[in-house]
Amino acid sequence: MGNQQDCLDTFKDQNQFYYTDASTDEDVGEQKGKNSRKDDKWWLPTPKVPPNGLSDFERKWLQSQKESVNQILKAAMTINAQVLAEMEIPESYIDSLPKVSNSSLTYLAENLK
Repeated sequence: MGNQQDCLDTFKDQNQFYYTDASTDEDVGEQKGKNSRKDDKWWLPTPKVPPNGLSDFERKWLQSQKESVNQILKAAMTINAQVLAEMEIPESYIDSLPKVSNSSLTYLAENLK
């Protein structure tokens, strides 16, 4: 957890970019068509950068942060997969699953060819 918090803490002092909520977007009038988020991703904030883009330093820093976060994600996924692989599945759960008859499997196999 320390790595995650350290990564997040490094964002508090940067000032070249920020995020806005779609409902409070400041540039609604002038940028409506350019940066409006698709309806299927309405919950994601919209990133805002200076008109001339990010500095080279800021771009490299963000790339480094992305790589760090991806390493943390991969480690967490590996740990989760290992824990799930070691867990025993209770017989009561297996018994509660729907039963698939042999004829249903044959039907699926023939129709999915």
